[in-house]
Amino acid sequence: MFPYLFLAPLAGYTTSSVRLFFRLHGADMVFTEMVSAKAILLGSKKTLSLAAFKEKERPIGVQIFGGDPILLSEAAQVIEENLKPDMIDINMGCPVRKVIKQGYGAALLENKETALRIAHDVSRAVKIPVSVKTRTGFDRPIGLGFFLELASTGISLLTIHGRTARSFFSGDVDWDFIHRLAERSPIPVIGNGGLKTPEHVREKLRIVNISGVMIGMGAVSDPFIFVKVRGKSIPDNPEVYFLKFIMERGEGVNVVKRFALNMLKNRFNVRKYRGMIARSRDCEEILKLVEECVNV
Repeated sequence: MFPYLFLAPLAGYTTSSVRLFFRLHGADMVFTEMVSAKAILLGSKKTLSLAAFKEKERPIGVQIFGGDPILLSEAAQVIEENLKPDMIDINMGCPVRKVIKQGYGAALLENKETALRIAHDVSRAVKIPVSVKTRTGFDRPIGLGFFLELASTGISLLTIHGRTARSFFSGDVDWDFIHRLAERSPIPVIGNGGLKTPEHVREKLRIVNISGVMIGMGAVSDPFIFVKVRGKSIPDNPEVYFLKFIMERGEGVNVVKRFALNMLKNRFNVRKYRGMIARSRDCEEILKLVEECVNV
């Protein structure tokens, strides 16, 4: 039922324990961090582990990236057969240099024919729904025409980050573009980009044509953002609550540290703790530092 609240796929953040937390705390659907189609077909254990999930995380989408329609279609079939997710998501928006230089991610916006072929072929290769996550363009917005074609390839859902790839994660998000696309799209459109507060999310959800929003770094900074959007109460010391949740489920120090630093970044006294957290190699120590910081 619309509007949907989705957790974005984020490399280095959306691990299994994190996804489970968000599914239990307001997110309608979560996505794995992006996995390489080529690595899936090569049987990489590390890549397969990134795509793996627990039943309690459902509904869940596995996000794949690559530049070859055949390889992406075959990888989608392997994932469907072996992992059985609820959706396959194709990454056409990643702006990271090492992805772009291979012709993957947002680079596909420079090769529209291949991008359309990928969406068409993958959506026909599997029985489960296929979605695409993309941006408004590579160097500059490329207009609605391409995205309306993309929405007509057979995919079931289109998520659009309202910035170009060159903008990375800075500058204004073009929600007007997202609105105009949603108004004309034959499939549901999910808006993404710059959603940092519950108030901002509610404002965007009032755009009547979009079918929901996808939240990325806003959820990293505030893991209870979905709960707040829904108008529900949160626990005392929410940062500590969140870290305990993921640590109890075996989360490693790198993810715990990333979330700790992001959750504390707007606190007046964070400078005192930031260096200690960044240097720490122990989850329990990080937890104690966060607890001290939020209770000063």
